[in-house]
Amino acid sequence: MNNRIGFSMYLDTCFAPKKVKLNNPKRFLFKYCPITRDYTTSITSETKLPPAPEYVRNQNVFPTTEELFALMKQWLNAYSGDVLCYEYHFWRSQYLEPGQQALSRRLYEDVLSLKDMGINGMVEDACQRSGFPNGFMTYIYCETLVNRDCDYEAVLEDYFSHIYGMHWKKAVALLQKISDTFDYAYMEGECSKNPAVSDFYDPERVPQLKTLFELAALERNMANKHMDMEYRPQTVSWRLLLRHAEYVEKWAQIMVEKAEGNNYVALDLAQKFCADFGKYEIQMERYYDHSLACRVLEHITRKPQGIILD
Repeated sequence: MNNRIGFSMYLDTCFAPKKVKLNNPKRFLFKYCPITRDYTTSITSETKLPPAPEYVRNQNVFPTTEELFALMKQWLNAYSGDVLCYEYHFWRSQYLEPGQQALSRRLYEDVLSLKDMGINGMVEDACQRSGFPNGFMTYIYCETLVNRDCDYEAVLEDYFSHIYGMHWKKAVALLQKISDTFDYAYMEGECSKNPAVSDFYDPERVPQLKTLFELAALERNMANKHMDMEYRPQTVSWRLLLRHAEYVEKWAQIMVEKAEGNNYVALDLAQKFCADFGKYEIQMERYYDHSLACRVLEHITRKPQGIILD
């Protein structure tokens, strides 16, 4: 039989066996599942790995990105067969990064790094509606898996020039600015000035976050000028940006309050977003998952109080 048994390096099974080896690795498929990594960095051939954490029953701390890879290398002492990466770019992370330009670049770099890591492929724990504000993340992911030698900027131009038409550069520049202003590291909760207030407390960041309202206005104005394009996919793409402008505004309001330490105000705004913005989901159901967006806001606004959105 050609069937194989898949097994995962995930949470408690991050830790490799010390005494047991698989004698017939061709019967198995090893899945590297870095569930606790962050997406601010990629593993490369130049990454310096820390010592792999030791297993401590009932007292384990979630491994970092580098520690996870160190643990995987220990697994390869017990297993010498095929290795697959099971990733999460299209889960929570895509809603932590409203412009999606930073995460698209990270995804490209992550796929490139597979060869250096000794991994033969990647599959995503993915939301099936991952096209908001556009589908470039999926496009660069697929293109890089098929052609590791592809050039990021060339693929970007090919994709965006088709979905936005002659003004694609202005659209991409604006989305890049939105990504930079939200700042993915901040949205991951890595820049707090006082985690006791929240993972997103940073009053000095407020002026930067408030510029998102201007960027959303620019996005709305630009989208309104492209409501009826020559090609239907371009019309749909610009109309998604019209909705995205409102999305950016509402998320900016929430993050400004979180940065200022107004946790309950941020919670109230998040609840209003989940109640109000969902009215658009039927229009965007192929591209946008409102339930997942609200789960991410739950993650942001429940800390440190432990509050859960209704």
